[in-house]
Amino acid sequence: QGCCFVDSVDPTATAPGAKPSGGSTGTGVNAQVNQDLSGNQMPSAPKNKVSVNLNYTFDLDTYGTLVASGSYIWKDKSYSSIFNRWYNQIPTQEQVDVRFTWTDAKNRFSIVAYGQNIFDKTIYESKGGIRQALNSAGTAYTIYQSYALAPPATYGLQLQYRF
Repeated sequence: QGCCFVDSVDPTATAPGAKPSGGSTGTGVNAQVNQDLSGNQMPSAPKNKVSVNLNYTFDLDTYGTLVASGSYIWKDKSYSSIFNRWYNQIPTQEQVDVRFTWTDAKNRFSIVAYGQNIFDKTIYESKGGIRQALNSAGTAYTIYQSYALAPPATYGLQLQYRF
């Protein structure tokens, strides 16, 4: 049915987006109100995702081969929790990666150059809410966000030798 779940970040079900479904324990700021999850997205499951990868091999005759590869990933907004709330929402995001692999004609060694997240976009792995202590009057609490970020633009070079 999607009911009967308590959000530990918003146990009183009073923050924007809450869907109280009846049934509660405690009173005031110590209340725990059940919430309805019907229609919510599953955690880390965007409604839409597009991935494209292109590879092209250049034959360099006596110099070997060069493979150029590029990837583009676009993800629709998603949530880091079963509670689809503003503090758990991961925004729409995109990432571009590239890779170049040169291999000599005798297949003895390769040189790989790569870049991940080459446009240095802020990419969220997850977002969550943190319930802060009660205010001085003891009547309400504040919700803050925590973030887990993917690495920024990363570049590298790799040498491979085959015996």
